[in-house]
Amino acid sequence: MSKRKVGGGSGTKGRLRGGSVRSKPSGGPVAQQERANLDFSLESKRQPNDDEYIEEEGSESGEDVPRKRGRATQQGTDGAMEEEDDETAAEMRVRLAKQYLAQMEAALGSENDEEESHDEDTDRGKDSMGALLERERLKASGSLRRALAGRLSNFSAATVPTHILKGHKLAPTCVTITADERTAFTGGKDNAILRYDLESGRRTATLSSFWRGGQGYQSHEKEVLALAVSSDGRYLAAGGRDKEIRIWDLRGRGHREGLVLKPVKTFAGHRDAVSALAFRADAHALYSGSFDRCLKHWNLDGMMYVETLFGHQAEINGIDAWRRERPVTCGRDRSVRVWKLADESHMLLQCPQGVGGGGASKGLVMGGSLDCLSMLSEECFVTGGEDGMLAMWNVNKKKPVAVVPAAHGGNSRWISSVAAIKGTDLVASGSNDGYVRLWRASTTPQGQGSSLESTGAALLCPGYVNGLAFGHSGSVLVAACGKEHRLGRWAPEKGAVNGLYVMRLPDERMGEDAVDGGANPESESDEDEEEGGDEKDDEKTGEEEDESDE
Repeated sequence: MSKRKVGGGSGTKGRLRGGSVRSKPSGGPVAQQERANLDFSLESKRQPNDDEYIEEEGSESGEDVPRKRGRATQQGTDGAMEEEDDETAAEMRVRLAKQYLAQMEAALGSENDEEESHDEDTDRGKDSMGALLERERLKASGSLRRALAGRLSNFSAATVPTHILKGHKLAPTCVTITADERTAFTGGKDNAILRYDLESGRRTATLSSFWRGGQGYQSHEKEVLALAVSSDGRYLAAGGRDKEIRIWDLRGRGHREGLVLKPVKTFAGHRDAVSALAFRADAHALYSGSFDRCLKHWNLDGMMYVETLFGHQAEINGIDAWRRERPVTCGRDRSVRVWKLADESHMLLQCPQGVGGGGASKGLVMGGSLDCLSMLSEECFVTGGEDGMLAMWNVNKKKPVAVVPAAHGGNSRWISSVAAIKGTDLVASGSNDGYVRLWRASTTPQGQGSSLESTGAALLCPGYVNGLAFGHSGSVLVAACGKEHRLGRWAPEKGAVNGLYVMRLPDERMGEDAVDGGANPESESDEDEEEGGDEKDDEKTGEEEDESDE
């Protein structure tokens, strides 16, 4: 079948599909008007382009040539657009699913295309693809658990590459890292917020200037105590002793060293110092804790205040959040509270004096303030405080499910910071003993048999480790170290350096078995302990306290 080009000029204006020529209208005025309307309707329905091709029924080639529209230079693009416009919702889902599977196969490195004739290889490829899809499902739901602490067992800390990035005039108090592990931010007692490029090891921007700015200048006028960056890397939130929270939009700004930026929004509402900040994962929901004993909820999509929650009897020192609307806080009242925002209530988890097996008779006495907190999962989190005890909690227990007394030495050194990678078993803690210590957390859904064990790794960090943050992959750990504690000036370490320590951990890939429910896949004792998990626990779960209005 051949193709005959039909132009759009005046010579073919009246030509119809069958090859006939439209005759001039005749008859009375009414008939002429009707024919004119009919001609206009036919012409509006079909107006060929200059390069339009139409099938010839009398072609001798015998080939079926599909009808094509559009100019010759845009035939491919226009055809694809027409196909996308014409596809149904079901066809679009199938097409996107095929694209997703193709990406998964590329990530898996499957070679089934070359060995499709072998049934065993094909079945093996299907099993691998199924495992990969199951892993992605667990990752999206937050149930994926990665075993990272095993690769750090008994490795030599001297072999860990460590870089010290200076910039603060006084002791840094907090640190946070972006999800891509390329950028870190630190805040300090000099009122400054600095941004570092972890790949080049250089300071790239000054978000808040040192000490006070000029009149009307929107910068922190007192110490910066808390930092948090959103999971998409768009917003940075900072709070301090000036009782305000400042928000920076990080998109495409501050590439020059020493550049001072102004925040896009300032929230005022706390009555005392803002001591803790946390973003909810995959959202722009911000939670702030303060010395005024209040937890506040902010929405950065609309740059607005949402609500205030009450419950703590003393200052809030630590906060963390993950996917659910359930932030967790700890404070000077030695309590941990899990806030259920949807129900306007919270669970109280409190550790009295003499906790742990044997209580005070074995020296497991917990007292003083809880100063830092980090979540391992939605049900499990780790805290540290001034009594030197590292504790792991579970929402199904009122008391800690695992404790490590004097985690940083026999003198019960103050644990000033903790960090954990969510969905893993890796925990880090910092004090003023000169080391950052790494721990392996073995957890169970109900808390029985949980434990905190040292990996044997201690990373050299002289001075007070006031802030810790892991990269998502676990291959980088940043620590804000200074000569003084973040909350005061007790027993300063004169030989320490005020700076950011960047430590590159071994990145060799270990088995990352996905398990639903959060149990540690490498722990052999978990299965034995879970056999007795059907028995009811004598201890009640966290008390539900209705949130009272101020």
